[in-house]
Amino acid sequence: MTRQSQKGGEGSNNFQAQEMVVQVGIDEKRAREVFQEMNLQLRKEYTQEALEVANARVSEFENSLMPKMERVEGALEAFADPSFQLLLVEAQKTAAATERPADYDLLSELLIHRFQKGSNRNARAGISLAIDIVDKVSDEALLGLTVAHAVAQFIPISGDFSKGSMR
Repeated sequence: MTRQSQKGGEGSNNFQAQEMVVQVGIDEKRAREVFQEMNLQLRKEYTQEALEVANARVSEFENSLMPKMERVEGALEAFADPSFQLLLVEAQKTAAATERPADYDLLSELLIHRFQKGSNRNARAGISLAIDIVDKVSDEALLGLTVAHAVAQFIPISGDFSKGSMR
């Protein structure tokens, strides 16, 4: 056991701790505020009638995105990145334009993937393009793209399909 002593001047506060954890950065509350700040830019583009629909859709998108971002360690920090904020505005525009709830989940997964692959320029470009077209691609076309991706990326390494790998 170590002995410690502290002295402080008048009006000061003294604190002692065996171990101190200081969280620096963005918490969920601030991330939601950033989400709303980006949404303000989006709102200027709608009439009053369309604004109500857009707000409801963007709110659904927010409710899909935030729990996922909170579960990934360090993901909330992405809200402080200007490039992520620009992509977030694009995702909000797409969410406002689509009527399919599954698109909100897809958009939130794309933003999570953007955070995880943030240093890969090609991945960032692909994700940006995917966010732009989420509301334009039918479910059937998306399934076709998924199959095409699987065929292109999965290669057999043995006769047992459970032992395959990706390129």
